[in-house]
Amino acid sequence: MPPQKSSTTSALRSLWAALSALPPVRTVLDDPRSRHRLGELWGSAANLTAALLAKETRGCTVLITPTVEDGEAVVLDLESLHSPIPSVFLPPEEKITGDGPEQRANLSERLVALSALDSPNPHLLVVPSPALLESLPTMEGPSLTLEQGQRQDRDKLVRNLI
Repeated sequence: MPPQKSSTTSALRSLWAALSALPPVRTVLDDPRSRHRLGELWGSAANLTAALLAKETRGCTVLITPTVEDGEAVVLDLESLHSPIPSVFLPPEEKITGDGPEQRANLSERLVALSALDSPNPHLLVVPSPALLESLPTMEGPSLTLEQGQRQDRDKLVRNLI
């Protein structure tokens, strides 16, 4: 029988409290706006510390990983530990020829991840170092801004979205 979510959350809080007391983690938490290297921590401790740092700051905390696999592992690790801090993975650009559905899906994933930068809520953006070597995706065509209560012509809106 899997553990109850409340007991998992309680265990995670206890783990974060213990992590907060470690000297390398305390250094990060005491100066959250600076760049830090979490290389002195083992196992899931670095991932949990990154989530803890994101929890303690406003907006986006960027975690750079050495490889794509490491980045994916961070996101999976935090999901499996039921971290209350959302994590978003920025995949590297897929080298696919043509304009097929795989390329559009990759572009969409990258744009969604980059849009997380604007969120005021605490979250973790996981960026593998290969993704840092690529140009950022841009939106094609004119942008569309919607405001609450604004009225739009349905046909015009559909043409803008397609």
